[in-house]
Amino acid sequence: MSWFDVGLLAGLYSAVTAAVVAVGLGYFFIWSYLGLRLLKQTRSRPSSAGPSTLLDGWHVFVLVPCLNEERVIGATVRSLVTAGARRVLVIDDASDDATGSIAEQAGGTDVQVVRRELPDARKGKGPALNRGLAVARAEVAQQNLDPDRVIICVMDADGRLSADALSNVLPLFDDPRVGGVQVAVQIRRTGRLITRMQDFEFWGLSAISQFGRRSSATVSLGGNGQFTRLSALLSLSEEPWGSCMTEDLELALDLLQAGWRLDTTPQAWVTQQAVERYRPLIRQRARWFQGHMSCVRHLPGIWRSRKLDALAVLELTLYLGVPWVLVLPWSLMFHVGIVQSFATYDREGLSLLGSDGGVRVVAAVVLYLISFGPILTAGYLYYQRCFGTASHIGFLKAIALAHLLILWNYVAYFACWLALLRLTRRRQVWDKTARSVELPASRPRPALTAPDPSGEKATGVANK
Repeated sequence: MSWFDVGLLAGLYSAVTAAVVAVGLGYFFIWSYLGLRLLKQTRSRPSSAGPSTLLDGWHVFVLVPCLNEERVIGATVRSLVTAGARRVLVIDDASDDATGSIAEQAGGTDVQVVRRELPDARKGKGPALNRGLAVARAEVAQQNLDPDRVIICVMDADGRLSADALSNVLPLFDDPRVGGVQVAVQIRRTGRLITRMQDFEFWGLSAISQFGRRSSATVSLGGNGQFTRLSALLSLSEEPWGSCMTEDLELALDLLQAGWRLDTTPQAWVTQQAVERYRPLIRQRARWFQGHMSCVRHLPGIWRSRKLDALAVLELTLYLGVPWVLVLPWSLMFHVGIVQSFATYDREGLSLLGSDGGVRVVAAVVLYLISFGPILTAGYLYYQRCFGTASHIGFLKAIALAHLLILWNYVAYFACWLALLRLTRRRQVWDKTARSVELPASRPRPALTAPDPSGEKATGVANK
């Protein structure tokens, strides 16, 4: 290979690296800024409180798909009944344990167990949700309820809604254009590093960007704490959830292309258990990545849609491209950059003394802020959210944890490449997330509010 060819390849590599970094930083900072602005706006006005909203003609049906969830389903059902749901439908997907009977005992007349049997059962979350929706639709028809005023909530078997969550979520549906609402996720019991990092990731990265995506009305739906208007679901199909490994993301894309808006609020959230070992965690994330990567097939429809404005199309394009444009390329470029740094190491290059020492110090600080800016921002936001709660963490510790995201990224790297391998082999692996018994119950936590510039403790209602 000639010198010219080497130089051309080096220049191309530098350009691609710069593009990846620019897209990643731009996407993070823009949506984080918009998310932080929403938090500040939310703090300036009181949250909806009390159960009065539930009396205003809304009817909430909760779908809880389950497979061998006897360890957690009882507490979840009790919390949902207390929250004010009209009906809790536990879809028992051919469990081998006592999931169904425990759910019935915990919820009494307010819960209905929908039993699915093999060979139709255990074919993914989407088919289970469609079965539960069919039961809800039958009751809606029997009671002659207005589908526009019926909300379908999807919860995981270990999910717990925050106090007054429904009172803060339901008013968002007063806008007839809103077809779905997704609340933020928190992790219960963050005593170990692996569980703390998952909570950090869900809030410092995911939740803040979700709040920012409210500006484009393209909030992504998740599998836990998902609220959708029944009429919006029926506008798609009688079976709106597909067989995609991320049926929640696919539902969001279908709703957006059908002209519905998706919203969120910092004043309600859902808590869930963490994955407590790294191998199952990587398998879980590989499943998420595989579903996310397969949803790229929706891009042509998004680009052609006349019901999405330019901002929504741009945001969805960037979001669906994250695994392909950011995670996979950066997992390679990051290590190439490390190798290049060692290969071109020069002792004098590390000297911050001498005539140009001041310039080198400034250059080092600028490089540090550019490289670590996103994680420093995430650390600050996470510190603010945890301030004064049961999971309180000091500022310096939060910043230290933020730097650990550099290593935590390897979970995403391994999971994304595993997902790509499964995609090329056309394999769908439905790894079930293991649960643990929680005794005693988790302590309440204050509401998510904007950072208090004075440093005083934020106030709010309590219970991911």
